[in-house]
Amino acid sequence: MKTLFMFPLLMLVSSCAVYFEPEFNLTDEVAIYQVVDGDTFVISGGEYVRILGVDAPEKGEEGYHEATDFLRQFEGKAVTLESEGADRDGYGRLLRHAYVDSQSLAVTLLQESLADIYEDYNGTYYEEFLAASR
Repeated sequence: MKTLFMFPLLMLVSSCAVYFEPEFNLTDEVAIYQVVDGDTFVISGGEYVRILGVDAPEKGEEGYHEATDFLRQFEGKAVTLESEGADRDGYGRLLRHAYVDSQSLAVTLLQESLADIYEDYNGTYYEEFLAASR
């Protein structure tokens, strides 16, 4: 008899379960968590982001420390990411244009002569990048 009473009670309780939808960041604005090098950083969600359209010196190359140190000043700051073309590169990094305080990090790196225009980039901002690199 006790089992017959418990079954409907269990059904009632289980049908009243509350469903919580996880909160996702619905904007493209996140923070730069850690800088890897002059054109790559990790965002607060753990994804690696490669700044689209520019190529900064790699470790061991001249200018590596300057480009990396320059980008490090943006650690902890909000960054807005914009996609164009391919979503990821061969290493699984997100390919994005990146903006801090509405300023393009790619344009700033080019203006400061800390990066070059990526040789295969001919996208939306190519002319702006070309002007910034002069």
